Amino acid sequence: TDNIVIPEYFYDAFIMNICRTVMYKFATDPQKRAEIKADADEYLNEVLAFDNAVYPIEVKVQQYG
Repeated sequence: TDNIVIPEYFYDAFIMNICRTVMYKFATDPQKRAEIKADADEYLNEVLAFDNAVYPIEVKVQQYG
């Protein structure tokens, strides 16, 4: 009854990294393993970079009195 709650934008990264984890058990050929690893890394990097924009911080100092 336990559900994993993840944002929708994380689904592809989650699924591909599960595939990456279990691919050795199912003896996937080396070329397919490399493709899965590359896809998993790409999706994970997209998620890690999500909403990671750098914005300038503006500080205004005002003197009272």
